Amino acid sequence: MTIPNVEAIADGVFQLKNPVGVLDQSMIDMLISDCRSNIKKRSRINFHQSSSDLVQEMIIAMHRDTDIFVHKHLAKSESFHVLHGEIAVVLFSGNSPDISQVVNLNSSVGTNYYRLSCDLFHLVVPLTEVSIIHETTQGPFEPNSAQIADWSLSDSGNGIVKSIKQTLLRK
Repeated sequence: MTIPNVEAIADGVFQLKNPVGVLDQSMIDMLISDCRSNIKKRSRINFHQSSSDLVQEMIIAMHRDTDIFVHKHLAKSESFHVLHGEIAVVLFSGNSPDISQVVNLNSSVGTNYYRLSCDLFHLVVPLTEVSIIHETTQGPFEPNSAQIADWSLSDSGNGIVKSIKQTLLRK
């Protein structure tokens, strides 16, 4: 599907080529279709003009089968506004698998916005087949700048993450 002023720049990553960003249904449909079919099971449109912009805004579609690492961003805040579906953001105590809080975000009922203003390890878990969020964070974008939780990279840590996801998906 070709969308005017939207260019594919990597697998699952699209760039808006217009300085006036307007999200429409054709973009949402394209993101949903792309996240269902690509290997990462997520897709995004960058609404910021450049990776060097000081504000980075993205519309992200995530399939419930996507794998997102437990991670944190050093000296950056992030916020999510859920536009479609439901996600959970699991916050951890330090660099350990101990959960300090689970923030449930739902586009239809209850809470649909969250902001993290400190560098806590967290895990984003889509709870519906496809969830769509508007994410805002500080730039510039630096690839691989997120710090992955050490404990989550081991076989036992991977099992803990899978168990957390399964528990959340059953609720």
